[in-house]
Amino acid sequence: MMDIAQKTRASRAWLNWTQEDLVKQSGLSLAGIQTIERGESSPTVRTLKKLESAFADAHVFFTQDGIECRPYQTRTYNSFMDILEDAYASLEPDQEIIMHCADESRSSDAVNEMLQKIRRKGLILRMTLKDGDTNISGEAEFYRWIDPDLFMNSQVEVIYGDKFVFHLQEDERNFFVMTHNKAKSRNARKQFEYHWKNGKTWDEIQMT
Repeated sequence: MMDIAQKTRASRAWLNWTQEDLVKQSGLSLAGIQTIERGESSPTVRTLKKLESAFADAHVFFTQDGIECRPYQTRTYNSFMDILEDAYASLEPDQEIIMHCADESRSSDAVNEMLQKIRRKGLILRMTLKDGDTNISGEAEFYRWIDPDLFMNSQVEVIYGDKFVFHLQEDERNFFVMTHNKAKSRNARKQFEYHWKNGKTWDEIQMT
């Protein structure tokens, strides 16, 4: 059974990544990665998530016994913050995160702070909201308002890179299911753009 150090080295070898490549993909420091790979320290839960996310983007996954390469993945998260943190870590400035059927009135302080951090990095964040919802945390030009009949209450969808995330609720528990699949994310993006094109701008909702 491999430990974390062995899994990290094996994953890099499989992908032909240098330690510097892993730094770029994970957002971790070079010194931190070197310490982990030498087995001198165990990564924190947060650091391990960053490692796993970086390799998962390249379709390599940590398993109980070692590593596994898969063509694409579906993963489930219990927190929306996990999704935002993954988007922040995996995207470069000027890349885009889009959210369909968002409701910022439900956002926690931590989520609001993370959204601002995403914007400060230079990522583009666009959202569709329900017509009549004026709770926004960013500039109005990055929002569109859609017919309430087309709005999926409490079921936000998030698309970034080749990832598509949808929200599920079951017995008052929240789940966020991420599919890393280029075709699915492309189709979801097309649907979003349709609603964006036909949605109302801030000026238009102020006139109603």
